[in-house]
Amino acid sequence: FMHGLGGDRSSTIAIARLMGVVGQDYVVLAYDARGHGSSGGLIGIDGPNEIADVRAVFTWLRDRADVADGKIGAWGISYGGGATWNSLAAGVPWAAVEPVITWTNLEQALAPQRLAKTGVVAGFLSSLDPKKVDPEVFAIRDAAFSGTLAGVSAFSSARSSAGSLKSIKTPVFMMQGRRDFAFGLDQVRTPWALLKGPKRLWIGNHGHAPSAFPAPDTRAMLVEGKRWFE
Repeated sequence: FMHGLGGDRSSTIAIARLMGVVGQDYVVLAYDARGHGSSGGLIGIDGPNEIADVRAVFTWLRDRADVADGKIGAWGISYGGGATWNSLAAGVPWAAVEPVITWTNLEQALAPQRLAKTGVVAGFLSSLDPKKVDPEVFAIRDAAFSGTLAGVSAFSSARSSAGSLKSIKTPVFMMQGRRDFAFGLDQVRTPWALLKGPKRLWIGNHGHAPSAFPAPDTRAMLVEGKRWFE
């Protein structure tokens, strides 16, 4: 279970409990992403370092004697959803994934038509301790705000899964919000069209502003998420 930007593992432990997988026939792992909670390192917005971290966590979990190594799934929300998609695209062999209110194309999400969503980006970054953020992130923010998007495109491409979706056959349950100013429904249209394996889409009342998480239908969604993993 992977948490959102500025959060920590306590939030995803709570989600796992709400889903009903804690205390049953599951091993549940939630961890603090790089630069969050008790973890060191600098936040790179789900870049190569974060994906290497996901792979390391997956390997550590897979190698435990009490874990069925072919039955490890990923649930990630927002920032954690980006890590879920990007690690899947990078070849981490998840048995099933559930990305929630997140992106598959970061530039399209945060700089549509090559115009940065300055309020959304500023809001995300303001939730972070600047000392825990890779300076490259602030450089890209400044470039995007000034309209210089060449570097932004390269940065975003390295953090987007959309270009790899045609080859993915892993079961994917996407949980997106119907009203979300950060990551809208455009971020699930592409995977819905391209994914070759089992897929499901829940369009819920949750999301980033103007919505919130959890929402009235979140518990029902998580029940379906447990069924998807099973």
